[in-house]
Amino acid sequence: MPISCKMSWDARNRRWWKMKDRKRFVVSCKQLAQWSGQAVPETKEGSYQTANQWWQAKLVEIEAQQPPHPFSYEIHELERRRDWLRSKGYADHAAGMTKMIEDVSGFKEGDLHPSIVGSLLEPMSQVWQDRLQRDKPEQVPNDRTIGGQLQAWFTTLEANVQAGKMVPSHVVNIKICLGHFETFIGKESLVEKIDEATLERFHLHLLDKVAQRRRDKAAGVSPEYAKKVFRISKQFIKYCWSKRLLELPRNFDSRGFGFGAGPKAVETFTDDEIKKSLAKATGQLKLHILLMLNCGYRSTDISDLRDDQVDWTEGRIKRKRSKTENHEDVPEVDYKLWPETFSLLEKWRSGGEIVLLTRSGRRWCWEELGENGKTHSADSIATNFRRLRESLGIPKSLDKLRKTSATHIEAHREYGRYKTHFLGLSPRSIADRHYAAPSKELFDEILMWLGRKYGFIKLSEPATDTIE
Repeated sequence: MPISCKMSWDARNRRWWKMKDRKRFVVSCKQLAQWSGQAVPETKEGSYQTANQWWQAKLVEIEAQQPPHPFSYEIHELERRRDWLRSKGYADHAAGMTKMIEDVSGFKEGDLHPSIVGSLLEPMSQVWQDRLQRDKPEQVPNDRTIGGQLQAWFTTLEANVQAGKMVPSHVVNIKICLGHFETFIGKESLVEKIDEATLERFHLHLLDKVAQRRRDKAAGVSPEYAKKVFRISKQFIKYCWSKRLLELPRNFDSRGFGFGAGPKAVETFTDDEIKKSLAKATGQLKLHILLMLNCGYRSTDISDLRDDQVDWTEGRIKRKRSKTENHEDVPEVDYKLWPETFSLLEKWRSGGEIVLLTRSGRRWCWEELGENGKTHSADSIATNFRRLRESLGIPKSLDKLRKTSATHIEAHREYGRYKTHFLGLSPRSIADRHYAAPSKELFDEILMWLGRKYGFIKLSEPATDTIE
């Protein structure tokens, strides 16, 4: 995964730099080592984490040197009003006050005449004076609000991305789903106010969105998506509960929070579509398709395949899926490659740590989390396959290839119990846990049966295994 640093790398001089307020800040790797008290390699990959830490400390230092804000009195008064609105549950009005505070905080000395900023306090000034004197609202820090805790959770998730424990796209999906919850409840609402009624109202809100979709396909959300949004919102509530910020609603695990989202039919490739795709595939794409069928891989698994994970004598790949390689309960699957799969893998072997690279020597796909919290990614395997299927008129996406093999295995009366193992997933049901790891010999048998079913393995005699 590409590195993500808040500073820019100067490869020629082996140092990092950053511009702030028209001033350039520079730090070398040697200086980073002195600052941290630890050895810091003079490479981009080996020093970026220490550079991030140094820049965060420098920001704190810069902030401490800043003179008082020219409109600190007005900002303080606006914050008192916002605290009152937060404490009374007026989330929308508090959000407007927060926007006003941010605007005023962005002004510098001389940007505006003090009388203009002071006029912001004029509307209902007597009313506000009475409210604040009567109620004497306590200061409500941001970490007690929905918006504050969402940001805290996102920071934790982004740290997991940097540590390689999560993929960036997963964090972005979580943010999008929680955007629905934040909009519904209000980012200025207090976390402690989430209760049983909150869950019920949010469930009804999502049900209404599902109903909209049934009336108009361009509006609302699907039952499956509503279920996902509600599930992730509950994860956020559980996160806040773990920090002792609220009492867990008593209806948290209620079975009544359903959306009518039944299992979706699995779309798969036909044998004819697979044959046409392989016949027209050029370059490495034929190998990519075979790896997805043979090993149930996604683009990231192919892109991340390391040379030490391949047995170049026996024609095997042994690894965990890229997405879950740090999960203890995920199996390390040992795949026996079909002859054509192994032959093409040897042909396109890069000779370096990463087995398969593009013509320019780059990774086939990558993704990273930018400073703005957005995902930056590229998937050249998916791009190449999209062009192929469009030329063939096959309206099916790349991920359906692995699902095709998984569906064939699942339909087999004896082998079906090992579909989860084939996909490299952690066992979830009791049955999955019981049948999670077939013997090496049995799994080889399953993969060879699958290869014969596709016609990739030819035997002198027809296979006797006809049980499906």
